[in-house]
Amino acid sequence: MDTKHWIFNEGRPADVPKFGEEGIRVILLGPPLFKRGWSGGRTFSGLRPEMKLMRVMSKGEVADWMRKLAEAPQEECRTNACV
Repeated sequence: MDTKHWIFNEGRPADVPKFGEEGIRVILLGPPLFKRGWSGGRTFSGLRPEMKLMRVMSKGEVADWMRKLAEAPQEECRTNACV
């Protein structure tokens, strides 16, 4: 199983390379291959985790991003984690 493009539990946002001219970090999610989990505890009690869903992309936006990812040069995919 090739795991070189996986994001592991201890990963950081900076581990996700920027993609294309937009310079946006892209994560393409799919169904998990197996169940994973971990006991999350705060390492630093003063740092509160937060995640916000800014918006849901339209079907057209998703199609555009899928096209960009599919058309990316293979060299960019090797260095920038295209799927």
